[in-house]
Amino acid sequence: MSEKPETERILCVGANYTKVCPILATHDTFEQAHYHLHQCILNYHNPSQFRFNLNSFIQSLRNITFALQSEKRKIPDFDVWYSKKQEQLKENDLLKKFVEGRNVVVKQGMLESKSKVSSGLFKFRKEKACVIMDIPPFTESKNVLELAKKIWIPGFVAPEHIFIGEEIGIKREWVIESISEKEIISECNSAWIALGNLVGEAHNKICVDFEFSDYCHHKYEEYQIMTETDLDPNLIYKWGWEEKKRKRKK
Repeated sequence: MSEKPETERILCVGANYTKVCPILATHDTFEQAHYHLHQCILNYHNPSQFRFNLNSFIQSLRNITFALQSEKRKIPDFDVWYSKKQEQLKENDLLKKFVEGRNVVVKQGMLESKSKVSSGLFKFRKEKACVIMDIPPFTESKNVLELAKKIWIPGFVAPEHIFIGEEIGIKREWVIESISEKEIISECNSAWIALGNLVGEAHNKICVDFEFSDYCHHKYEEYQIMTETDLDPNLIYKWGWEEKKRKRKK
């Protein structure tokens, strides 16, 4: 099947995909996985919401290939093409771990998770003097931060917080050892990209332009951090940071 001229190719990006995509089930399942991954990032400090969305992401990720196979008649020479793709996917150790994780989620309902925090003094949301410790995975980050405040104030920082940007904070990390010993969001992103490339090839075979970006996932490290001013944004005024900034500008 020869490719159509560029002017005839379908542009399948953004919210418009629901109206024009010939393999909508596949595309929609891919976007569903993206949604749940994004929700994991936004809820990094809420254990229940994080875990629920992680489970949903893992299931959606696995369902992408199921959806693609259900739409095989729409893709020319699908069986020959997909058999090669399947072999490549099977050689991806990370994807295999996610498949195994999906089976656990379906049969047992929950993956065993671990969580740890780096706790101590932060300067402009960067770790300055911290210690790392494991925490129970069901513990909310705000409770860990409240405990950290009692431990590190006034030892690391004066109660008045006289230095702009210095405050007590934590940096949390989630790990699912059955999938990887690395931070789980970074691994989810790698798996999502791998399936995105597959979905992109499927679109290209039917002369449809497909684009995706993991740009928003690159900022997940910002969401790992929680500081005193995250819990109470008015502290920057109570501590006089804003007034000090104005004086410096003069």
